Amino acid sequence: MLIIGRVPPNVVYRDGIAPTVEGVRSRLTPQLYERMRTEAGYDDAVAKREYPQSAFDGVVKIIAAELFGNDLDEGTFQLGLQVMMRYRDSVVGKAIFPIIRFFGPMRFLKRVPSFFRQVNNYAEVKVVVENKSTFTMEHNEVGSVPHYFRGVMHGSAAVVGLQQPKCELLAYDGHRGTYRISWVER
Repeated sequence: MLIIGRVPPNVVYRDGIAPTVEGVRSRLTPQLYERMRTEAGYDDAVAKREYPQSAFDGVVKIIAAELFGNDLDEGTFQLGLQVMMRYRDSVVGKAIFPIIRFFGPMRFLKRVPSFFRQVNNYAEVKVVVENKSTFTMEHNEVGSVPHYFRGVMHGSAAVVGLQQPKCELLAYDGHRGTYRISWVER
């Protein structure tokens, strides 16, 4: 007998939203906190364990619009980039990025899918190495903010010391995003 259960809703764990807020905390205003609470359902003062994916998307869009302008794609890209720059300067970032630089980016790529899976319950990420300075990444669910993830990947490449990193969004269907990340080989 086959029993079909309900598919759990997509949830983002607090550790998936908090770095986005932390990345720009010094620039957040009381009005911005209020918008995140009322429009996205995210209250920074309440330590909920998880949020619906729509709350994450809302937080990203609200912060991007307020701090980086009205162009949603460019604003969410800049926010993703800023989050990675802030992460680079964190205690964890200062510990992990030198190790990644030492071992090289290609060894690190094997772990990329598990990093995405640690912050939500739905990420299925596939990484394909094209050559020694290019890989593609397919993410099954980037919500309504595919350029935020482009910024995160571009920022990741920059903070591990890759020369002239570039991240392109190759395809997006409203859920799935496919990216090409490349850099200049030294």
